[in-house]
Amino acid sequence: MRHDGFVMDRFLDYYRIPFKVDEGDTWSDDKKKPIVALDGELMFDSSDIIDKLIKRIHPDYDLNAEEEKEWREWVDNHLEHVVLANLYRNVPETLKTMDWNTIIGNVNSFDRFVVKYSVIKLKKEHNITDERAALYGAVEQWVDALNGRQFLGGLNPNLADLGVFAILLPILHDQTGRDVIEQTRIRKWHLEMHRAYDEMELRLP
Repeated sequence: MRHDGFVMDRFLDYYRIPFKVDEGDTWSDDKKKPIVALDGELMFDSSDIIDKLIKRIHPDYDLNAEEEKEWREWVDNHLEHVVLANLYRNVPETLKTMDWNTIIGNVNSFDRFVVKYSVIKLKKEHNITDERAALYGAVEQWVDALNGRQFLGGLNPNLADLGVFAILLPILHDQTGRDVIEQTRIRKWHLEMHRAYDEMELRLP
C-alpha cells in the first residue's frame, strides 16, 4: 500500500511543478516512499522532498513554524493510517480504491487473504477498532485545529493544509467521502481548498 506519494503529488500539482511517475524507478526498496533525484541527491521521503522544493519556490518559507510542523506530522503519523484503513476496509472497497473494477472476477483467494491481512495489521498497529469512527474523529480534530480560520495557514493554505487535502482526496469523491462531508464539519474547508487549488495557477508568476 504505497501512499507516501499522495502528499507530494498534490504539492507538485498545486505549485504546477511538472513531474513524471515511473513505477519502476521512483520508489525505494521498502515500496512505500518515493525516490527523487534533486541537486544530485537521492531523496526518499516525501516530507523532505517537499521541504526542499518549497524553499526553492519561497526561500523565506518558515519550515519550523510549530503549529504547521505539528499538523504535518499528524498527517503522516495518524490521518494517513486512518484513511488507509477506510480505503482498504474490505475487499470490495480495496478493489475500488485500486481501480480494479474491470477485473474483479480475476481476484483469487490469495489476493483476498493479502488484503484482509494488510487491513488487520494496519488496524492493530494503529489501534483502529472502528474505521469510520476513527475517520470522523480525525476530520473533526482537524477542523478544531483550524479554530475558525479559512486555512491552517490563514488566508492561504500551508503545507499542513495541503497534506490533509491530499490524504483525504481519495475518499472525498465516493460514498465514504459523502458520509464524511455530511457527518463532520469539513465541508467549508474542503470547498475552500478546492477553490485555492483552482486559483493557484493564477497566482503563480
